[in-house]
Amino acid sequence: MSDLVRYTQLSNQDNIVENVTQTINKLSISGYTIVEVDNKYLNSKKPYKAVHIQAISTNGQSFEIQFHTPESYDIKLKNHILYQEARKPGITKERKKELMQQMKNNSYVLTTPKDIAKLTSWSN
Repeated sequence: MSDLVRYTQLSNQDNIVENVTQTINKLSISGYTIVEVDNKYLNSKKPYKAVHIQAISTNGQSFEIQFHTPESYDIKLKNHILYQEARKPGITKERKKELMQQMKNNSYVLTTPKDIAKLTSWSN
């Protein structure tokens, strides 16, 4: 599990890319290893929107930072309830499909943050 230790940073639509970039730079300068940057805004087929950084501290602790806008964070909370239901054993395919569609519908209202496409996903 890569997110046992997880932090969330909220940024407005206009500066999320700058905040992610600054965080990566500050962590790197401080000796942390950046393992992965996952820009989930780039996958238009998935309802979850955020940017995740996987990193390892100087003492070897793995952790994740999730970057959200207030809007994407609210959708995350709303969709998490639906996601939990969709994962339950014995759920019908029809109900799971309904839940997935509802999550997508919820995320369609999100505004794409400024310059988000400039922030590419990568991993070491």
